[in-house]
Amino acid sequence: MAYVGQKKFHHLLPFTVGTSCLLLTSGVVAADTQMLQPAIEQSLLQHPQVAEANARVCQAIHRLGLNKAEARPQISLSISGGRQLLERVKGSNGRPDYRGAAESGYRTFPEVTTTTTGGVTVSQTRPAERKRDPSIDSDDISGAYKRDYSHRARNNIYDGTVSVRYNLIDWGQSSGAIESQRLQHLISRITADGVLGERSFQLLSFAVRLSRVEQLLAGQNDTAAQINEQVDVVEARVRAGADRLTALREIKLLALDIEIEINRLTAERDQLLEGLNIEYGLNDADAKHIMDTYLANRPEELAFLEASQTSQAHALRLQIESVSHQERQIKGSRYMRIDAVLDGTVFDLADYEDEYEL
Repeated sequence: MAYVGQKKFHHLLPFTVGTSCLLLTSGVVAADTQMLQPAIEQSLLQHPQVAEANARVCQAIHRLGLNKAEARPQISLSISGGRQLLERVKGSNGRPDYRGAAESGYRTFPEVTTTTTGGVTVSQTRPAERKRDPSIDSDDISGAYKRDYSHRARNNIYDGTVSVRYNLIDWGQSSGAIESQRLQHLISRITADGVLGERSFQLLSFAVRLSRVEQLLAGQNDTAAQINEQVDVVEARVRAGADRLTALREIKLLALDIEIEINRLTAERDQLLEGLNIEYGLNDADAKHIMDTYLANRPEELAFLEASQTSQAHALRLQIESVSHQERQIKGSRYMRIDAVLDGTVFDLADYEDEYEL
């Protein structure tokens, strides 16, 4: 993802190729300015080194956002509670008891009917009930049953908690981190501009060298054609006895030198085309278009900048300033941070009855 806008880059790329540096401060383009083809622009933007530099810019932007987010109030929401699915604890005498923790040490007493006699029969029925069996020693009850609360008292009950935390005093840690990351973002942009300028210059170098080789190759082919015509003339003169054999040998050696030079230029041209295709995925027609665009937009005079005015010098000054903010951040980390925390809890969300605490 390129951080340079495609539209703006489209207008500025011809100047980039011509001067091997980005003119990001200028957004005015003359009406007669010749533009590069979109495919060539994309080949530059998609170059691995340019893509890596742009990725570092995006990384710096995200780090800056993270530092800004850490300085803002922090809000967290949590819900606590649970639902019991299964339990297995020991009952009396160490035997497994599946009746539940709240029923430990209890027995179900069946229905009892009492009859009295004495001439009158009275029947009294006591219903079945569950009560603590005093015959069970407390030592026979497992630890789960000795707790002072019931397992099921918190079953299927959920409480919601909202917490707000805001830093009151951090001795400049947050501001130092934010300012340091802001400067690092500017440095990464300057670095990306430099990488794009270097790749643009390399692409222009391919085009210029290829144009030079093709011009030399065309001139050598014309020379070779003229020399071959003279070879035929000298051969005819030698056969007619009007010239010596040494003259024929000299002109054939000259033709051989021209042929060797043509082969060398052809091999150099092939190497340039292969490098252009491997590095940028372009061909000879694209190189010709780049050369024509450069010639149409090249400045009449070369720009001259003092060493202190270059982008590298500016990036170095920003790096020094960033280090000073990092020093302030480190010094602040030695002191105690003071935060304000506000917690609110709503009890039993499933069966809310206006119970909360703050």
